Amino acid sequence: MQRDLSAMSQTEYDLIVVGGGISGSSIAWDAALRGLKVALLEKDDFAHATTAGSSKLIHGGLRYLVNGEIGLVRESLRERRIWEQNAPHLVDPLPFIIPTYGRGMKGSLVLSIGLTMYDLLAYDRNRLDDPDKKLPGYKTISRDEALQLMPSLNPDGLTGAKIYYDCQMFAPERLCLEFVLGAVEKGADAANYAKVTGFEKESGGAANGRITGVTVADELTGETHTIKGKLTINAAGPWADILMGLTEDGKPSRRLIRSKGIHLITRALSGKNALAVQSKIGGHFFVLPWRGKTILGTTDTVFDDAPDKIGVTEQDIEDFLAVVNDGLPTLNLTRDDVENFYVGIRPLVDTTPQDEED
Repeated sequence: MQRDLSAMSQTEYDLIVVGGGISGSSIAWDAALRGLKVALLEKDDFAHATTAGSSKLIHGGLRYLVNGEIGLVRESLRERRIWEQNAPHLVDPLPFIIPTYGRGMKGSLVLSIGLTMYDLLAYDRNRLDDPDKKLPGYKTISRDEALQLMPSLNPDGLTGAKIYYDCQMFAPERLCLEFVLGAVEKGADAANYAKVTGFEKESGGAANGRITGVTVADELTGETHTIKGKLTINAAGPWADILMGLTEDGKPSRRLIRSKGIHLITRALSGKNALAVQSKIGGHFFVLPWRGKTILGTTDTVFDDAPDKIGVTEQDIEDFLAVVNDGLPTLNLTRDDVENFYVGIRPLVDTTPQDEED
């Protein structure tokens, strides 16, 4: 892939995509497949932010069932199957264990009802070419079987467990990069370290006139370029509202709520199975096998600072270890057990219009 902002400034594009994470790269790929002339611009490394900071899961939206969001579950399940079909070398089935306790919402009956509905909504999940990617339906296992598979489970009140299947990405950054390279192969132009600093608008237009291009700062050379395009898509993730603030009116119609999520990497804890855990002091979290280690994640706290300032503090680690040890008290993890950590930032749209807030 040749990065050439000077050449890009000499071309008028059908579509400019700002943001080189999984959303922007897949949009660019899809548009290039349809024959559009596409420019993809990323201010840092491709996939460096939300994509790299994820839990590396491609899930079918089981948690959305709790809120009755059936349409969203069905959409998530359909997209999960598409990912398995399009990237079988990077997306694999992952068995999840959910322990059952008592007779209430954590009990076997309630979970069986939810997982039965989940399987029914995923009726087409195995319409795949690769038999290794097919996902079994859920099953129930006994208390002894659950403890054998996952000795770290809290045994107090444990009645058994359910095993269901979702999917895991080995490397979401690689998946994103393949979309970038695939778009370029189909004729798109892509550049990283290309920061959009402003928008071009049609001459004589009003402040809300049609955008005809973007001003781009080359972060490697210090040069500035103007790239023309008939349509611009904002796929900047946690920076989306900041990008919209570069328009002449300087005020996005919606603001973002940024959710900070940290992950801890420790020794192998769960074999080949993932584990969904409910903690009394910090909600639910996942125990995920990955590259011979375990990912523990994720937290979910509002981050009010600039997204470029996101990071993991020692207090973050200490607080999350407390949550993990509350949910899995036999682990007794300490700071010394944390081999690595990373952070992601998830953009959530505030549905309250700005003018109503004012």
